[in-house]
Amino acid sequence: MIKPCKLQNMKNVIPVVVGFAATLALATSVRGQILQNGSFETPISTHPGGFDTFDNNTAPPSLAWKVAAGNVDLVQESYWSPADGHQSLDLNGFLPGSIYQDVTFPGAGQYLVQFKFSGNPEGPPTVKEMRVDFGLASGPLSTLGVFTFDSSDTSTNNMVWRLESTPEFEVQGSTVYRLQFTSLQPGSYGPLIDDIRIVPEPASLALGFAAGALVFLRAVLRRSRGSQGV
Repeated sequence: MIKPCKLQNMKNVIPVVVGFAATLALATSVRGQILQNGSFETPISTHPGGFDTFDNNTAPPSLAWKVAAGNVDLVQESYWSPADGHQSLDLNGFLPGSIYQDVTFPGAGQYLVQFKFSGNPEGPPTVKEMRVDFGLASGPLSTLGVFTFDSSDTSTNNMVWRLESTPEFEVQGSTVYRLQFTSLQPGSYGPLIDDIRIVPEPASLALGFAAGALVFLRAVLRRSRGSQGV
């Protein structure tokens, strides 16, 4: 039989558990809002050819990315398989393109960029190359890495998407930063990107969860002692 004091203790613990879970959910939600349209799901492409080509003048606000140079292709899943959702982006339209998005972080900390990477299998050269830059929106940007993908074993039915991560970088809260992807590939068969995310650096995330767990345990102990009149 469960003793009344045990039930009372559980009643004291439950609100703390709910509060802790809500805090974690809120933190996750805020992190998820750092970057918009990272899987290129909007606008919904309806072009009968299977893709829409956008430049700085034609990219709609719903894309959430600005085309800084050249043009890019928003590609439907009917054309080739995306890494996430229903669409992906070729950084080369008719010529090499570059896209960027300005973002603000909820607070200071260390983050990194993760994204899925592939290459257009329909034309040369086989090895596709692009650069990822990051920094203050007012500039200058720093290069987080140059990434290459060998598309010799890919096809429209098997895009062999690869998960890539940049080195971590440090940011401050309430400051506008810029994340930019630039094709280094001439021609119209470029590097492909999808499922782009800005995530907390693993060590920082682990430290945050540890701190949250410590706060949670302390709250449980205080409520437990209070219910026992200690």
